[in-house]
Amino acid sequence: MDKQYSIQEASQLTGLSDVLLRAWESRYKAVIPGRNAGNQRRYSLDQIERLRLLARAVERGHRISLLADLDTPELESLLHDSEDSPGGLLGESLDDAYSAIRAIRPGELGRIFQDVADALGPVRMLESFALPLLYELGAGWRDGTWKIQHEHLATEVLKIFILNQASHNPSPPDAPALLSATAPGQRHEIGAMAVAMTASIAGFQSYYLGPDLPVAELIDLANSLHLRVLAVSTVFPESLSQTRRDIEALERGLPDSCRLLLGGQSAGLLNISGIELAPSDLLGFLRWLSNLLESEGNA
Repeated sequence: MDKQYSIQEASQLTGLSDVLLRAWESRYKAVIPGRNAGNQRRYSLDQIERLRLLARAVERGHRISLLADLDTPELESLLHDSEDSPGGLLGESLDDAYSAIRAIRPGELGRIFQDVADALGPVRMLESFALPLLYELGAGWRDGTWKIQHEHLATEVLKIFILNQASHNPSPPDAPALLSATAPGQRHEIGAMAVAMTASIAGFQSYYLGPDLPVAELIDLANSLHLRVLAVSTVFPESLSQTRRDIEALERGLPDSCRLLLGGQSAGLLNISGIELAPSDLLGFLRWLSNLLESEGNA
């Protein structure tokens, strides 16, 4: 008989916690281990290899709810496509995206975003493709290479993509809640929207209600939604001192059960003692969220 592995051994071999292994089994039927005479889980070597593939795919931003339905060859193919030729894929897709933007073809640009996401996963697509594209457009209209209309087009198409990704990944009703918001007075919302999408992929009940919510309403939402995390993005504030006062007021007003997380380009400039800073990249944030779920037994 082939060697069988306990859940503790499976955890060590795959890097997945035993809590997460049980969740993937019960919620998604991703891997169904056998049982020994004592009704303890026993994993085959093939199942260990499948779990490793699933872990790599989730790390790249793919949703476990969709991955669980793929057989092992399909998982291998998915990872091969995203790892073997990301440079070629991104370069070709970037050229196509620029062409669609110059010709003002939002539908075509949306399809390009989705094609890259299908290959790389939505989180990695944002990190490696869409957000750098927006940065280039923003720099380009300042030096005359691009027009403001081009940046606005790409931004609005990306917003639609992010909202669609989040809505396609419903979380269990008992999942912890996260609200992503911009700092009061700030309307740069792509980062906050990307955080909300990433949280939904990680398994949170994820909320995004638009930019520039007042401090009092953010505190009200933390209580009414029983938030576990309030993630606040701050980018190009008109007044660092006012933003600092707003964040300090938030910290004082939030319930003890809600964790305040501060991110965005100007987060480090606020220098607020005791405020937790978010990971600087979306994949790092995805890992942070997954670790939080595991540590609390909610994965």
